[in-house]
Amino acid sequence: MILVRIETTLAYILTTLALLISILSLILLLRDNLIKESFCKNFFLSLKIEENEINAEINKGKLVKAKAINYGFDDEYKIYSDGPQWVVVKPEKIKLESNQTGEIFVYLSQPPKSKGDYLFRLFLESFCQKKEDTILIHVV
Repeated sequence: MILVRIETTLAYILTTLALLISILSLILLLRDNLIKESFCKNFFLSLKIEENEINAEINKGKLVKAKAINYGFDDEYKIYSDGPQWVVVKPEKIKLESNQTGEIFVYLSQPPKSKGDYLFRLFLESFCQKKEDTILIHVV
């Protein structure tokens, strides 16, 4: 009888604890989103690749530049891409002050047998924002 009462009480305590943890997690998530929304309203970045559609020849490298302009507060951006493995982006990170422009270099080095069309996406991301631009690459 006492053992059943202890098991019931323990089950009640554990269930209540799990419910409290879930509620606390939800409150923290909402708080973080509200803080981010109010904090990030003065951040604005523009990203533009100079050529969004290019023709590239096999075994002939090509350089394409992109410009990032920070119209908001000072911010640091992680730079990454999605596309063919023979496209390299430099730098991997950039810090821009307010109203400062930064250059990003996209190097194409298409290997033999890479003839075809490819989509390349360039991303800049910080705590407050994420921007993307694309290049359609025609390898001839």
